[in-house]
Amino acid sequence: MRSELEKEWDAKALKLGKLNLRFTSDETERHYRIMHIRQSLPTIWLSILAGMFLYAVFGILDLYVVPDKLTEIWTIRYAIVCPILIGAFLVTLTKYFIRVSQVVLALGMLVPGLGILGMVAVANTPGNHLYYAGLILVIIYCSSLSVLRYVYAAAVSVTLLLIYQYVALVINPIPSETLINNNFFLIVSLAVGVFTSYTQELYIRQNFVNTQLLLREKGRTDQLLDEARASNQAKTEFLAVMSHELRTPLNAIIGFSEVIKQQMFGPVGSKKYLTYIDDIYNSGTHLLGLITDILDLSKAEAGRLVLRDEVVNLTEVLDGCLRMFRERAAETGVRLQFDMPGVATQVRADPRLLRQSFINLISNAVKFTQKGGSVLLSIGHAENGGVHVRVEDSGIGIAEGDLKKVVEPFVQVQSALTRDHEGTGLGLPLAKKIMELHEGSLAIESEIGTGTVVTAILPAKRVIPKAGPPSLSGDAA
Repeated sequence: MRSELEKEWDAKALKLGKLNLRFTSDETERHYRIMHIRQSLPTIWLSILAGMFLYAVFGILDLYVVPDKLTEIWTIRYAIVCPILIGAFLVTLTKYFIRVSQVVLALGMLVPGLGILGMVAVANTPGNHLYYAGLILVIIYCSSLSVLRYVYAAAVSVTLLLIYQYVALVINPIPSETLINNNFFLIVSLAVGVFTSYTQELYIRQNFVNTQLLLREKGRTDQLLDEARASNQAKTEFLAVMSHELRTPLNAIIGFSEVIKQQMFGPVGSKKYLTYIDDIYNSGTHLLGLITDILDLSKAEAGRLVLRDEVVNLTEVLDGCLRMFRERAAETGVRLQFDMPGVATQVRADPRLLRQSFINLISNAVKFTQKGGSVLLSIGHAENGGVHVRVEDSGIGIAEGDLKKVVEPFVQVQSALTRDHEGTGLGLPLAKKIMELHEGSLAIESEIGTGTVVTAILPAKRVIPKAGPPSLSGDAA
């Protein structure tokens, strides 16, 4: 989780002034401007070229509105303003534009506006009355379509409005009624332009803040993921080393206890010793199985458990697994059944892992089935053309809310019914991983007090179909 210091740093670095729309952190402000200008270059190029084109095309109106002042007006329009706009466009193509972007864009708004004011100053009636409308276009266009910051757009707009007052009152006076009318539309246009520029910039900057927060969270998530992977890798390597270290003495214990159990070098004396040896042998075998399960599960989670595929006869594998539990089932009063209809039972799979998966499923079924209950093992066709192995018991069942938990490693569902049953919680998770490695799946259906059905499914691509009857076609002898 993020520390309070990190959260406080983020809040300060990404704090945005509501009036000037500037980040309080100079570094953040600089980063935003560079990124925003780079991303907006196509928009800037298009807006300058389109604005210059419109400014030039409007020169056609000069022919009809101020034909007597055409030389002066076109000098302003084509000899002064358009070349300056071309120069501004060329600057945007250089590597220095990012440093001076706001100055260039502000000039791109100010110069056309001053050009229109110059036309108003030299035009006769009705030109000096009507050309103020060009200021409205400049203000709205530059405030909405350019990437000029709203504070600069507002400053240029107010400057143009004030200069217009001087031109209309002193240099080329117009009637007061006309001036009031023109000012009304200019001021409304200025307010709309500034508001539009403000809301656009606010949205863009807030979007930048959200993006930065997402990137930082992603960075933290990636870091935690890398740490988790490293930790998981270290765990897997540790378990591999520990497995080797534990297997060596365990194999010795199991091997020597088996020698004593079979009394290869003569009788051991008291029968109690044989009972103890059985306990030692069984405990060692059980512990070795747990170590194997833990190591296999760790490898599977780390993606390092490799399948060694062979042609496997499911019937033989399942029959062998059942034989391992007949004695235990008889002791606990559980009836074992095996139902095998005429389905293809040969598959391509890892025999050791497949056997381990089925042993875990049968072990769970026998362990959680009470005296007088039954465990049914069956093979059948899966819907996808594959084959399924189903282990169905009449045991204590699993609550619906716990079905997802039981396939998580080392998780044991605690209830009054399961409290007396020991275990590591590795059986179902490992069986699920093994089936997924075979591109299959493991499904669990259960109801408290009724029993559980676990279905292991192998896909069609792993099923080896039965060979058909020999062909009788051919030439007669």
